[in-house]
Amino acid sequence: MSSNSEETKKEGKTKKCIICDAPAEYSIKGIPQTCYCRECALKQFKQLNYLEKL
Repeated sequence: MSSNSEETKKEGKTKKCIICDAPAEYSIKGIPQTCYCRECALKQFKQLNYLEKL
């Protein structure tokens, strides 16, 4: 079973940040639909340890 981020890379789609619509780099662990760019991820979570890199 492949993850959504792997499928997205294979299909060539770029996920967008749910806050600012910039290209997403991170998602909440276990919830690949909720994506954030680096700047918004840092503003929301203060640390990137809580997130998965896409």
